[in-house]
Amino acid sequence: MRFLLNKILLTFLLMLLAFHAAAERCDLEPPFDQNKKVFPAKVLKVIDGDTLRLQDERSVRLIGVNAPEIDYENGHSEPLAEKARDFLQALIGQQQGFILIQYDVETEDRHGRQLAHVFSRQGSNIQMQLIASGLGVWIAVPPNLQYLDCYRAQEEKARQQKLGVWTQQYRAPRETLSLGIQDQGFIWMRGTVTRIGHGKKYLWLNFGEDVAVQVHKDDLPYFADPAFTTLKNKTISIKGWLFPYKKQLVMRLRHPAAVEVLD
Repeated sequence: MRFLLNKILLTFLLMLLAFHAAAERCDLEPPFDQNKKVFPAKVLKVIDGDTLRLQDERSVRLIGVNAPEIDYENGHSEPLAEKARDFLQALIGQQQGFILIQYDVETEDRHGRQLAHVFSRQGSNIQMQLIASGLGVWIAVPPNLQYLDCYRAQEEKARQQKLGVWTQQYRAPRETLSLGIQDQGFIWMRGTVTRIGHGKKYLWLNFGEDVAVQVHKDDLPYFADPAFTTLKNKTISIKGWLFPYKKQLVMRLRHPAAVEVLD
């Protein structure tokens, strides 16, 4: 019996280690070929902490990471925005501008930018390094979820170590009851779900009268877990883009991994 228990325990530990290894595996393994949707590219300019311009004039938006915004017009950049850009620029500079880009399921956003994971010529994941340094936050935007677990694990480490943006008050979760019309753009918020509504096009999570989270029908397949519909009266945190919609502030939720249940 003791032998059987030890064997079960060993199997469980090996599974746990395998899970953590998978969660932290962001790098490419050679050979780098087009079967993995991997292509060489040359960077012309680093625009900010999550956007590049290639030598062929294509713009590339890095998948899975959102860096602080640089305000080139008015000079009102978010804290650490220039540092995130300079960090990315240094990583690219170490490669003399030559990188590998890997496409996921969706290859272009609504602005016409290429969507890609970016690597050094040796296969080191550059998004991972940004997130691990606290100079970008992890985001999940389906269907591009190839390195979801890895990026999320790196962010958790950066949060625990209070690196980069995680030392800044503006990245602390904002209470939904304190949010006003001026609070738009990328934000991390927390609040108690007061209502869950179902419509033809959306699933809604309401936080009182003024703030809501919207799940579009196209993303509903990711929310098949029945536990998601039991969030009423629970306090959760979520990060994403907040925008005004019909006298409310609304955040579109693309994937359940972006939700953290706090009680």
